[in-house]
Amino acid sequence: MFRRIKNRPRKKLQFQKRRHMMECLESRLLMANIVWDGGGDGTSWTDARNWLGDTLPGASDDVTIDVATNPTIRIASGVQSIRSLVSNEALNITGGSLRVAGTAEVDSSVTLGSASLVGGTWDVSEGIQVTGTATLDAVTVNNDVTVQDGKSLTVQNAAVLNGKLTLGANSNLSAGAQVTLACPAVPALSNVNLTAADGAVISCDSVTTLINVNLNASSGGQILFPAAISYTGGNYADTTIQASGAGSVIDLAHLQVLAGGGSNNNYRYATHIKALAGGNVELAGTIGRNGSGAKWNDIQVSGVGSKLGVREVTNLDGTNLAVTILPSLIFEKAAVVTAASLNAGMGSKLEFPLATSLTSVSLMASDGGQIVFPATTSYTGDNYADTTTCISLAPRVRRGRIARPPAYGL
Repeated sequence: MFRRIKNRPRKKLQFQKRRHMMECLESRLLMANIVWDGGGDGTSWTDARNWLGDTLPGASDDVTIDVATNPTIRIASGVQSIRSLVSNEALNITGGSLRVAGTAEVDSSVTLGSASLVGGTWDVSEGIQVTGTATLDAVTVNNDVTVQDGKSLTVQNAAVLNGKLTLGANSNLSAGAQVTLACPAVPALSNVNLTAADGAVISCDSVTTLINVNLNASSGGQILFPAAISYTGGNYADTTIQASGAGSVIDLAHLQVLAGGGSNNNYRYATHIKALAGGNVELAGTIGRNGSGAKWNDIQVSGVGSKLGVREVTNLDGTNLAVTILPSLIFEKAAVVTAASLNAGMGSKLEFPLATSLTSVSLMASDGGQIVFPATTSYTGDNYADTTTCISLAPRVRRGRIARPPAYGL
């Protein structure tokens, strides 16, 4: 009745080997709110015990400092990096740097010694005081910045100062890459040093008077004085006005008087004016000395593309002027040339079309240089020193001359 079913051979089960894949997710930093509790020494940023959880804040952290006892928080060294800062306490950064990625709000003051603020937008209710050699790097500061007497501030990498800038006596202000700064809004600027480099621009729109000020523009930097009518040298040290490198400019084109150098008891000082390696210095007005005791001004123009703007110069007195590798320099309005030493070299040409007389002037043309006085009818030497008229021929140079119309001679 029943049919017998034979046992069938069992099939072996085959298992397929599978490779399990793991997907890597991007790394993420967890942002934390780090709060000051003052559990350490109560003032040092770098004392971990001063922070809740005894952990120093890092680059991804939002920092809050609010203490009833109002301590001054101090950073003395190292690179401290945070995401943002809200502080009701003053900061005193004497060394190292504080880097902020976002915003920094300080309802007090910030003091910068030989230290840097890097990045961030800063709102400091009582402003920033510079008490050393400080740097503002890629920051935006919306409040006042004061550089104390004899101290230095460098502003660089597109940093922006939106508040009032005050420079103390003998202080130094340097502007670096991608920076445009406005000078202090004062009529007189004295006893300071201004430097603009790497395409930076320092514009001093309100300044009409400069006293004992050193100006240095390099690598395309510009220092501009559209309203300045007076420049006076220093009685205690030499002063320098220098533009070096293509695109570098110092604009003093509206001066009425440049009284260079100075003297103090038996010490005499000079003002050095240099346009070098393609730099441009613009001058105007009467160029002379700051008192009879001052050394002569020293003006040097050298290098391909260098320029000295003298079109609006009316008088030249007490000045050594040396020009090389410059096609032509014409003093179109200079009617008076006295107590000067003029040197034209390497094919350069100095021309004074209005000067009718020369007094105490030494002249030297060399290597094909020319000094031209087409209207001069008289030459008077010096009662206290020799004067020189010299033509110097270098090898392979056929002509060096001090020229004026043949009918008059010199």
